[in-house]
Amino acid sequence: MMTSLTIGLVVLIIVAIGFLLLPMAKSKIKPSKWPAMVAILLLSGISIGLYSYWGASQGLRHRQAFNEIDDFFAEFANNKNQTKEQVLNNLSTLEDKVAYSHAALARLGNVYLELGMHDKAIDCFVKAQSMAPEIVDYQVQAIYSYSLGNQGQLPQELRLQAQTLLALYPQNFVLMNLLALDYYFQGEYADAMLYWQKLIDYDQSLTPERKTVIENAIAKAKQLAPELKVANIVVKVTVSLDKQLAEKVSPTDVVYIYVKSPEQRMPLAVQKRMAHELPITVELTNQQQMLPNMGMKAGEKVEVFAKVTASGDPLTKEGTLRGESQPLVVNYGINPVAICINQS
Repeated sequence: MMTSLTIGLVVLIIVAIGFLLLPMAKSKIKPSKWPAMVAILLLSGISIGLYSYWGASQGLRHRQAFNEIDDFFAEFANNKNQTKEQVLNNLSTLEDKVAYSHAALARLGNVYLELGMHDKAIDCFVKAQSMAPEIVDYQVQAIYSYSLGNQGQLPQELRLQAQTLLALYPQNFVLMNLLALDYYFQGEYADAMLYWQKLIDYDQSLTPERKTVIENAIAKAKQLAPELKVANIVVKVTVSLDKQLAEKVSPTDVVYIYVKSPEQRMPLAVQKRMAHELPITVELTNQQQMLPNMGMKAGEKVEVFAKVTASGDPLTKEGTLRGESQPLVVNYGINPVAICINQS
């Protein structure tokens, strides 16, 4: 679709340039050149048609498909005596009618989810994703549908797909929870706890009730894995703030303290605190690792950072203050580090 739209726009620009130059060359045009002008007019019509069909009309096409869905539910409300088989057949017919709209297919996918028809939901989301691969939510919804239909467990292929997406979109908390559930129901309780703890630490939209549910899930995972060992590599970080930068920091700013490998962008372990707690001492262990099997290892070189951000977004670079340590080799036991936040 985008290719056709681009072609239409390019041709439209060429035509516009042609018409701008036409008055200048009019006196030099010979009768035999008029076919070229006809070609310009034809190209103009084609380009406007492409632009209209693939560009401006897409919103109208989505609305038309949504109207089809609304009409279906209006008819269903007026005729509730339909059998289950009739409803399913009508839904299948509706799906064919709106197959040209990825937004409508995604909406139908949510309808199928509410009906507990997970396979049909997956099919709709996969179709929508193939039509609009730039919309990541369709892919996430397909994984979510599979998780609901399989008691929270994901096959290895979908687990890797979810992990890859989470690495690209680290604040997608739906994926984070899906991976936590997957690890939990497959008996990998330590990894489930890691993802749930990250939800508590980073999802600022969590309600107190939802946070309590997750904390209870972590507690249950601990009970199911009594043999779980506490990480025996500890980076004990003392963080202070340069007095010259104190005026730039609000008590409500967020402080991220993390350790990473020099060869990797993803932190190995992270803690989140508030600026009003500075100066502060925290312990980074493999219990705070960002991804399973990517923790600190004895004998390896790491770097430790502290960052203050007003937005609370750990990925933002704008308006942040930071400090960092010299590279150090971690060993078993406590590895003390002191950091001063002195860079803006």
